[in-house]
Amino acid sequence: MRRLLGWLQRQRLVLGIAALTYIPVIFSGPGDVGADTKTYLYLDPGGVLTDARLLWDSNVALGTVTHQNIGYLWPMGPFYWLFETLGSPDWFAQRIWLGSLLFAAAMGVRFLLRVLDWSGPGLGVAMAAYGLSPYLLDYSARISVVLLPWAGLPWMIGLTVLAVRHGGWRHPARFALVVLTVGSVNATSLLLVGLAPVLWLVHVTVVERSVPWRRSVAAALRIGFGSAVVSLWWIAGLVIQGRYSLPVTRYTETYEVVADASTAPEILRGLGYWFFYGNDKFGAWIRPSVEYTQGVWLLFLTFGLVVLALISAAIIRWRHRSFFLGLLVLGALIGVGSHPFEDPSFLGRLFKDFTLTDAGLALRSTPRAAPMVVLATSVLIGAVTAAAQERLPRVGKAFTFLTLAAIILANPAMWRVRMTEEHLHRSENIPTYWLDAAAAFDDDDDGSRIWELPGSDFASYRWGNTVDPITPGLIERGYVARELVPFGSAESADLLTAFDRRLQEGSLEMASVVPIARLMSVGDLVHRADLTYERFRTPRPVPLAAFLESIPSLGEPIGFGEPTPNVAGPEQTLLDEIELSIDPSLPHPAPVTSYAVPDPLDVVRLRSADAVLIVVGDGEGLVNAAAAGVLDLDRTVVFGADLAVNDDLREELTRSPTEIVITDTNRRRGRLWGTLRENVGITEIAGTEPLLFNPGDNRLPVFPSASTAPDIDDTRTVAVHLGGPTVTASRFGNPVTYALDDRPVQAIDGDLGTAWNVAAFAEARGEFLRYDFGVPITIETIHAVQPLLEANRHITEVEIHTGGQHRVVDLTSLSWEPDGETVKFEPLTGSVFDVVITDLDVPALATYPVGTSSVGFAELTLGETGPTTEWIRAPRALADRLDDEFDQHGLTVVLTRERSNPQEPVRDTPEAGMRRIVSLPLDRTFTVSGTVRLDPDIVPEQLDAFLGRTDASLVVTSTGSLDGNLLAVPSAMLDGDPTTRFIGRFDNQVGQAWRVRSNTPFAIDGVELDVVVGPRQSVPTELLVTVDDVEAGRFPTGLSASDTERVETVVLPVIAQAATTVRIEVAASADTLTRDWYSNAFISMPFAIAEMRVGGLGVASAGPVDTGCVEGLVRIDGLDVPVRISGDPDAARRGEVMDLVACNAVPVSAGDIHIDTTGSSLPLTVDQLVLRSERAVAEAPMMPALSPDWQSDVRLTVEVPEDDASRWLVLGQSHNPGWAATLDGVSLGPPTLVDGFANGWAVPASGGTVELVWTPQKLIDRALVFSAIAVLTILVLAVRPAPLAVGRTNVAMPTFIDPPRRGTRRSRRSAVIAAVGTGLFALVNLPSWPLAALAIAGVAAFGVTRREGARLPAALAASLFAVTSLLIMIEQVLERHPPDFGWPKQFAEFHVLGVVTILLLAVEYVRSAMAPDES
Repeated sequence: MRRLLGWLQRQRLVLGIAALTYIPVIFSGPGDVGADTKTYLYLDPGGVLTDARLLWDSNVALGTVTHQNIGYLWPMGPFYWLFETLGSPDWFAQRIWLGSLLFAAAMGVRFLLRVLDWSGPGLGVAMAAYGLSPYLLDYSARISVVLLPWAGLPWMIGLTVLAVRHGGWRHPARFALVVLTVGSVNATSLLLVGLAPVLWLVHVTVVERSVPWRRSVAAALRIGFGSAVVSLWWIAGLVIQGRYSLPVTRYTETYEVVADASTAPEILRGLGYWFFYGNDKFGAWIRPSVEYTQGVWLLFLTFGLVVLALISAAIIRWRHRSFFLGLLVLGALIGVGSHPFEDPSFLGRLFKDFTLTDAGLALRSTPRAAPMVVLATSVLIGAVTAAAQERLPRVGKAFTFLTLAAIILANPAMWRVRMTEEHLHRSENIPTYWLDAAAAFDDDDDGSRIWELPGSDFASYRWGNTVDPITPGLIERGYVARELVPFGSAESADLLTAFDRRLQEGSLEMASVVPIARLMSVGDLVHRADLTYERFRTPRPVPLAAFLESIPSLGEPIGFGEPTPNVAGPEQTLLDEIELSIDPSLPHPAPVTSYAVPDPLDVVRLRSADAVLIVVGDGEGLVNAAAAGVLDLDRTVVFGADLAVNDDLREELTRSPTEIVITDTNRRRGRLWGTLRENVGITEIAGTEPLLFNPGDNRLPVFPSASTAPDIDDTRTVAVHLGGPTVTASRFGNPVTYALDDRPVQAIDGDLGTAWNVAAFAEARGEFLRYDFGVPITIETIHAVQPLLEANRHITEVEIHTGGQHRVVDLTSLSWEPDGETVKFEPLTGSVFDVVITDLDVPALATYPVGTSSVGFAELTLGETGPTTEWIRAPRALADRLDDEFDQHGLTVVLTRERSNPQEPVRDTPEAGMRRIVSLPLDRTFTVSGTVRLDPDIVPEQLDAFLGRTDASLVVTSTGSLDGNLLAVPSAMLDGDPTTRFIGRFDNQVGQAWRVRSNTPFAIDGVELDVVVGPRQSVPTELLVTVDDVEAGRFPTGLSASDTERVETVVLPVIAQAATTVRIEVAASADTLTRDWYSNAFISMPFAIAEMRVGGLGVASAGPVDTGCVEGLVRIDGLDVPVRISGDPDAARRGEVMDLVACNAVPVSAGDIHIDTTGSSLPLTVDQLVLRSERAVAEAPMMPALSPDWQSDVRLTVEVPEDDASRWLVLGQSHNPGWAATLDGVSLGPPTLVDGFANGWAVPASGGTVELVWTPQKLIDRALVFSAIAVLTILVLAVRPAPLAVGRTNVAMPTFIDPPRRGTRRSRRSAVIAAVGTGLFALVNLPSWPLAALAIAGVAAFGVTRREGARLPAALAASLFAVTSLLIMIEQVLERHPPDFGWPKQFAEFHVLGVVTILLLAVEYVRSAMAPDES
C-alpha cells in the first residue's frame, strides 16, 4: 500500500493531466456517437481495415479512387477494430480515442521539457495549456484524426533534440514511429508541424551554434530517411490519388474560405480555422464557437493567456526561450497565410498564387500550423509560472494556481463536459428500419447497385447526424448517392450531379429517372425520407415519394419502418411556398423505401460496336435525352466531343449509319461545389474567360482531350450575343450560388422584367459590366434603370472606363423608376467599355448579412445602341467533322429550357423561352415534338380563360397568390370544391385583396367566406368590402389564430341588388409568423380561403386541353411552326407537362438553324423540343450476359464468348485510366469512355479470357510490403541503446531577467544588418501599413545595439497584443458581431496589429541570435 501511495505521489502530475483530459471527454454525452472522421469506422471497423489497402473502391460513387482511406490502416482503424472486438460501445471507444489524443499531447509537452532538462514548477501548467488548448475544438468534433500531428508535435521536437544530442539511430527511429502514427491521414498537417523539428536543427546549428552542422545534418538525414521509409505506404497512396483521382481538394473548401478566417489574433489564440466558426440552418457546427466569439469573458481569458505568454517572453531568462519564440513566429506567419485574401502580404500573395496549383491547394489549410503557436505559448506560460515560483514561492504558487484555472476555464467545452456537438452526433443504436433495409438490399444483391435519393450535402437524419451516409457501412452492395464532394471520375460525377441538381431544384422530368438508373446499373432506387431536409433544403419527403411512386416502370414501393410525418424544425420549420403547395391528401412515406428498377445494365457487359448512340453533350445531355425518350440503352452510348477530336474512334463508330442526338448541353460555364443546387453558371460566350478569378469555380474535366483542341468551343454549347454589344460581368447573383436569372445580358435585353443583379449580401462596389461592341463607337449618354424590385440599397454612382479614359456618372432615384434616368457626359470613344459600380446609398460593411439586397440594372444602355439578344449555340464540331457523311445517320435534336421550381421564393425562371442555334451541314426534314407547361407567372384570369374555367363574362383577380401554385389562384374560391383554396402571398397580409367581376349583374345577400384557420395560416380579422368601387364597410371576422387547422365560415353582411364587382381586402390580420429559410427573418404566413359564395357565381371545371394547331409557340429560322398542345388541365395546374406536336414536318436548310420559343401570347412555356430526322439504321443486337469473376475490387476476369463481330467490353465503373484489360495476355489498350461514365475496350470477334486490373494498386501493394519491413527494422533500431550524449545537457530553469543595464552591446554594423533584415522581413509579411516595417527595423537596431533595449521587441509585442485584444473585446461588446463564418473578418483592422505583434517577436528572435548572452 505504501508503495502504491508512493507511486501515486510521484505520478500525481501525470494522473492529474489524465483526469483533466479523459474525464470531461468520457462523460460528454454518454451514448452519443459524434460525427467524427469516417462513419464507417464505427459501423464496420473490420471492413474499413480490410479495404483500406485498396485504393479503388468499386462499391461507392460508381467506382472511385479512395481519399486517404489507406491512412486508416494505422492507428485509427486498428484502434476502433480493437474496441469493436472487445465489445465496447462505439461512443465509448470514440471518447477514449479523443481523450488519448489530448493526453498524448500533454504528455508530449512533459517529454519535450524533460528532454530540455526542465522539471518541477511550471511543467504541469505547460502540459495543461497545450492539452486543453482551444485548438483541439477546431477538429475534435468532426475530424479528430487531424489532431494526431498536434499530439505528436512535442514528441517530434523532443526526439529531434535527443537525436542531435546522442547521435545514432535510436531516437531517429522513434521519431519515425511517431511520424508513422500521426501522419498517415493528413499529410498537410504533418508537413506543417514537421517544420518545428527543422527549426530546432537550424536554431541549434545556425543561431545558437551549439551543435556542429555535420551532427545536425546527420540527425536530419536519419530522421528524414526513417520517416520516409515507414511512411512510403501512405505517400504512395497520395501519389496515386494525385494521378488517378479527381482533384478532390478543388471541390472542398476553397483557399479563400480558409484564408478569410485565419486572422493573426485568432491564430495566436490557437483558433483561426474556418470550420470552427461555421454554421448552417441548425446553428453553430461547433457550439463553443459561440462563446469564443460572443463571450467577452472568454475573449478576455483566451487573449489574456496569449498576452501572458508574450509577457513571459519579455521577462524570463531561459536558454530555449528564443527557440520557442521562433516557433511561435513560424507557426503564426504560416497560419495567417494569405489573410486578407483580397490583399495579402507579398509572401501571402505568393502562397495565394501557389494555391492555384493542385499541390498548393493541398496545402491550403495553413491554420494547421497553429500547433506550433500553441506549443510555444504553452511553454512560455509554463516558464513564467516556473520563474514566479522560483523567485517568490508563495506568490508564485498562487499565480500558478490562477494560471491553471484560467487555462481550464478557457476551454468551456471541457469543464462543462460538452465535447460532443449538438448537431454532429447520433445515438449509439442505428434505427432498426435501416438495419432491416440494409439486410434486404444485400439479400437482393444481383450485382446491381442501389441509388439513394435525394442527394444531401451531408447525411443529416432526423435521428442523428453522421455526415457520411450510413448505408455503405451497412451493406456489401454497390452504392450511389450525390454528396457535396464529388468522387468517382469527372464523367461519373458529371452524370450524377446533372441528375441530382434537377431533382434538388424541382426541374427533374419523370421520364429521366429509370433510363439513368439503368445506365448506372442501379437495381433499386432508395428513398431516404428521414433526412432533416430543412437543413440543406433538400427535396421534401412527401412530394418526392409521390413523384417516385408515379413513375410507371418502377417496381412497387417496399417500405422499411412505419410511415410517420417527417416534420421540419424546430430550428427551421420550412413553411414556405413549396410546403403549402403539397397536397395534404398525399400519404407520408416510410423512413426508407426501395423501388425496383427494371432491367438495369450489368456492371460488366458486352455492347455492340456497330449499334451506337452518339450523344453530343455531357451528363446533362444524357438526362435530357432520357427525358425526351431517346436514350436508347440497347445501343452503346458515346459522346460527340470525344469523337470530334479522335479521328480513329469517329471513323470506327460512324462507318455504318447510326443514331446521333444533339443536345444543348456540355456548356461552357462555371461550376460551384458548396451546394447541391444553383451550382452551374451562365452559358459563356465562346473564347471568353471569367473577368474575375473565382476560387469556387472548379469545372469538371469531362472531355480532357477536347479541351486541348483548337476549336474547343465548337465541342461545347456556348452563348452568342446578337443585335447589340456582347455583355459580360465581373459577377452575378450572390457569392454562394449561381443565380441564372441574374445573368449579365439581362441588363441590355430590352426587357424591364429581367435584370443583371449582383452582390446579394456582399459588397457591390467594384462590380462591373463589360460591353464589347467589336468596333470603336462614341458614346455620350447612359440610360439606367435599376431593378424594379423592393430593395434596401441602390447604386448612386458608376464609372465608365475605356482605353485609359473614364467618366463618372451620378444616378438618382429616377433610375429606380421604369422610365429610368438618362445622363449625359463628355464623349468617350472605344470598342470595349467597363461600367463599374463605385458607390451606393449605404456605406461599405465588413460583412453583409443575408437579406442585404443585390444591386444591378434592369436596363443599362450606352449611347443609342439597341438591345442584345442571347442565343445558345449547340456543339457543332462533330457535324463539321462528319460533313457529308452526317446525312446517313439518324438525327435527333433535344433542346431543353433552363428552368427552376416556380415555388422557390427567391428564384425567377432562368429562361422564359429558348433561343437556340443548331448547325447542320446538309438540309434535313424534321418532325417536331416536345413538352410544355403552364407559365407559372401567368395572370390568374388568363389561366382561367385558357383552361375554360371562366370566360369574358366572369373574371376573378387578386393582388397576388401563392407563388408558383396554379391551384391556389383566386378562382379556386368559386369552384365549389372545398379541398381547393385561394392562398395569398407571404409577408404583409394587410392590403392583400381579391376581386370578382361579372358582366351580368348579380344580387348580393351577404358574402360567405370559408376561411382556413390553423397553425400554417394567417387569419384575416377585419375585411374591407367594396361593391362597384363603393365601400360597403369594414367587417370584423371574429376569427383568431389556432393551433389546429379547421375551416370557419364568415358571413359579411353586404347587400346589393345588382352588382357587377365585389372587392375584398384584408384590413387587419392575426399573423402567423414563420422563419424565412434564406434570410432567417420572420415573415407572415399567407391567408387561405377555401370557398366564397356570392350572387350564385362560380367557375366551370376545366376540360382536356387541346389547342388544335396554333402558331406563336415555336419558330424555326423565323417561320412559325404550327403545333398542337394537349394534356390534362388538373395535372397541368399541378406543374406537370403537356404534349407538344408539330402539325407538319418541318424542312430546314443547311447552316445555322435558329429555333425560338419566346414571345408567345399563350400562357405556356416550351420546356423541351425534340426535332427528329430518321434514317435507316441497324437495330441493336442482343448481347449475351457475362459472368465476371471478381478476385477483389481491383482485379477480375471474364470469359468473352466468340461472335461474328467485334464488341465493346464495358466495365460499368467510373472511367479511370488506371484500368487495364488484357485478352489472353495481350493488352487491349487504354479504356475508352462509353455509356456516359464507364470504361470500354474493343474486343475482337474471337473472344477469350479478359483480365481487368486496376494497375496503380501494384504500387500500393509494393509500398505496403516495403514499409512493413521498414517498420520492423525501425522498431529494432528504436530499442537499441543510444550513444552517450554529446555537448551541454544541464540547463538552468526559467528565471526572471535582471533589470537591464544601460550601454552599448553591438556595433553599428550589427544594427544595420538587424534593421535591414528585419525591415525587409516585415515588409514582405505586412498586408498593409508598409511604413510599420521602418519602425520594426528601428526596434531591431535599438534592441541589438543598446543593453536597455534587450527585451524591448518582446515587451512591445506583449503591449501591442494586449491593446489589440482589448480593442477586439470593445468592438465585440459595442457591435455584437454574430457568430458565423465572417466573425474573424469583422476585426480586419486589428489583423495587421496582430501581424506586427508577430513581427516584433521575430525581431526579438533576431535580437536573441545576435545577443545570446541576454536570452
